[in-house]
Amino acid sequence: MVSWGASRCIDHAPEDVPEAMDRTLQDLQLDYVDLYLVHWPFRMEKGTIAASEFQKFCPVDICSTWKAMEKLYDSGKAHAIGVSNFSTKKLGDLLTYAHITPVVNQVECHSVWQQMHLRAFCESKGIHLSVSQATICSYHPQWMAPEVLRIEPSDEKCL
Repeated sequence: MVSWGASRCIDHAPEDVPEAMDRTLQDLQLDYVDLYLVHWPFRMEKGTIAASEFQKFCPVDICSTWKAMEKLYDSGKAHAIGVSNFSTKKLGDLLTYAHITPVVNQVECHSVWQQMHLRAFCESKGIHLSVSQATICSYHPQWMAPEVLRIEPSDEKCL
């Protein structure tokens, strides 16, 4: 059986990244993950995971966090590293100091929020833009309405 493992790092203090990876590997009972993502371009107090706790922001140093991610890649614990929820600006900033280009930027993108500029930027940098389809169905069922889904894929507005 072939398995594929991916996870997101939500502990962004550089010293917490290896510990978060070890926890992930233990939880998934794996020796490595195929893809490990920086979950978002901001930092909350360690252990904060609920959206209702967003008032617990801390200063963030994405450069140091990314360097810690690169070390995980170099160690073989992550076969690829990427980001999630990064804007064009945040991704552009990261690329100025990254030794390893993120392979993916996982973001919310759908018929209402198409993110065409971000998509073009990622494509120009060789970064895959990954979209979660669950976002459309779970949070905004109205986006599955027939009038939204009727847009033809060949229509450039959809791209």
